[in-house]
Amino acid sequence: MVIEIICAYRPERGLATMARQLARLVADHGHTPIIVSVGPIELYGDEEWDVTTKSPKTDMSVALEVQEVRTNAIWVPMVEYLQRGPATVMARNCRIVAVTAAAHEQLRAWGIDSDLVPWETRAGRRSSHADFNVLHFTRHDNARKSGTDILFELWRLLPGVPLTVKATGPMRVPEGVKLIDARLTEDEVDELYASHSVLVQPSRREGLGLPVLEARARGLITLVTAGTVLEEWLLDKDWALPSRPGRPFRSLVERQIVPELCAVMLWSIRNDFRRHRLTAETWSISEYGASYGEWEKRWAVILGL
Repeated sequence: MVIEIICAYRPERGLATMARQLARLVADHGHTPIIVSVGPIELYGDEEWDVTTKSPKTDMSVALEVQEVRTNAIWVPMVEYLQRGPATVMARNCRIVAVTAAAHEQLRAWGIDSDLVPWETRAGRRSSHADFNVLHFTRHDNARKSGTDILFELWRLLPGVPLTVKATGPMRVPEGVKLIDARLTEDEVDELYASHSVLVQPSRREGLGLPVLEARARGLITLVTAGTVLEEWLLDKDWALPSRPGRPFRSLVERQIVPELCAVMLWSIRNDFRRHRLTAETWSISEYGASYGEWEKRWAVILGL
């Protein structure tokens, strides 16, 4: 059986990881996965299965192409990129599975049905760093989306707090910030998380937020912008960074953190670091496995495996 996994967006690391994870699940059950995205999705590591990747140019071209598909098609929408026209076409031709409540609710507002299966990613090495230090992920060619510029404003209000930025390519960072712009292997990504205790993702908008999912699975304290899809993944309401509305973007409104308020919040977390770290580590150790297992079971049913 051929199962088509449709991720009709720019194949950033989060979407690529999600597509590969689903494709692996399909292949592990003896079926053939096809990934559809706007742009190629690279396969990392020594995959034990082959995958065919199609790369249409736009969301609507994917939607129209689906009308010609004679396979079992699953569309995984991201709220960041949702548009009513393509979504309506997709709804007529494939099953829709939302991995965030934000996408599910936006589709429902348009009268489009979808299943809701909150995403979960595979865990790697757990964080082993004992001190308060900060990690941030960004795209060098779209750092504004990740809120990297406003993070640097926040960091200047946190003297003495180490900050590491993992970027997809070369970019300018303030003096004192550690920049990693090389492509990392899976083992090197594991080491990066293991050597940090706090992830700060002050994104203005996101569709999924893979670093947040990876970090919480590894036991890091995860701080994200309040009012974005990232807030769905928080383990503690005190980890939502205070924000205000920003620019409109497609079906949503961006959010921007307020550095002065966020600085107060981070100092408070640092002063009660042991308690916050325990919250993160306890979920990673005692609840993550069950959460991931439930995710696999629900997707196996949806995919008919």
